[in-house]
Amino acid sequence: MNRGLNRFAIFVACATFFLIIAGALVTSNDAGLATPDWPLSNGQVFPKMVGNLFWEHGHRMVATTVGMLTIVLTIYILLKEKRPWVRKLGMFALLAVIAQGLLGGLTVKLMLPLAVSSAHATLAQLFFCTTVSLAVFTSRSWIEAKPLVEEKGNLPLRYLCTGALVTIGKAYNGLTDAEIREMTERLVTLTVEDHGHHRTVRPEIVLEVAFNHLQRSARHTSGYALRFPRIVRVRADRSPADASTLADVERLAATLAPATPDPDAGAGESS
Repeated sequence: MNRGLNRFAIFVACATFFLIIAGALVTSNDAGLATPDWPLSNGQVFPKMVGNLFWEHGHRMVATTVGMLTIVLTIYILLKEKRPWVRKLGMFALLAVIAQGLLGGLTVKLMLPLAVSSAHATLAQLFFCTTVSLAVFTSRSWIEAKPLVEEKGNLPLRYLCTGALVTIGKAYNGLTDAEIREMTERLVTLTVEDHGHHRTVRPEIVLEVAFNHLQRSARHTSGYALRFPRIVRVRADRSPADASTLADVERLAATLAPATPDPDAGAGESS
């Protein structure tokens, strides 16, 4: 977790909330057409803030500030955030605020057409939800979430609601020392249960694993074992939903020739 990123995301979310209030005040005071031009107001960057121009131009100033803050937030996320889906959400926030600015301009230029005005108002709510989501997803409470109730067994019950994870091997090599240190730090933050000699973690890391052969095994819950597995790389571009399934393993096993029996496989295993 990056505390600075989280605090800045919260700040942007609060600024966006203030922006929505400013936009509502424009509508409430019927000030949407206080000036006929855009992005300037009466041809000026800082016109005299009188009458309805106070609400309309004030709204534009707040919107410009939020737009610049969103640009900074997106850069901050791309520099500090490693989760691909959070990075994509940050990019979506940037695109949304750009689209919101363009819709605001069209609202003025086209004299408040209902379709454009409605789209402008709707996107404002969506953009606000996005900034709030970024504030939540970068928080310590989200990244280091703990189960609300004590869960027994090797896998938290909430993961069994969508699908069970099964073991198929243990890979001990393939990463550099630096990657091992980084992986260790990441697994600590993902820990759901610490059993001392092993941990139960949230399934968020996807690894690409190479192996020499695949064979039947009673040792692993999948019913199969990888022979000489080794980590090729961490697949940051993949989510757990993209991981190979037991059906994939069974299809692969059916295409492979029987392997030589593994003397260390233990009882109940066969090639």
